[in-house]
Amino acid sequence: MANHKSCEKKWRVNRRRHSENLNRVQRCKANIRKIKKETNVESAETLLNTIKKQLDQIGSKHIFHKNKVARLKSRYDKMVNLLRK
Repeated sequence: MANHKSCEKKWRVNRRRHSENLNRVQRCKANIRKIKKETNVESAETLLNTIKKQLDQIGSKHIFHKNKVARLKSRYDKMVNLLRK
C-alpha cells in the first residue's frame, strides 16, 4: 500500500481509469462479436460505424496503439465489404 497521500490518490485514480479502459474495450469487443455474426448489410454498416467510433476513442486515449486501431478498422471494413457482394 502507498505511504504518502499523493500516492494513495494516484492509486485510486489509476484503479478508476483502468476499469474505465476495460469497459471501453469490452463494449467494443461485444460489438465486434455482433458484427462477425451479422448477415444483414444495413445493420452491419451501422455496427461498423459504431465500432469505428469506439476504436477511434480507444486509440485517442492510448489504450490501443494507433496502428492496431487502423488495422482493426481495415479488417472490419473488409468484412462488411464481403457482405455487400
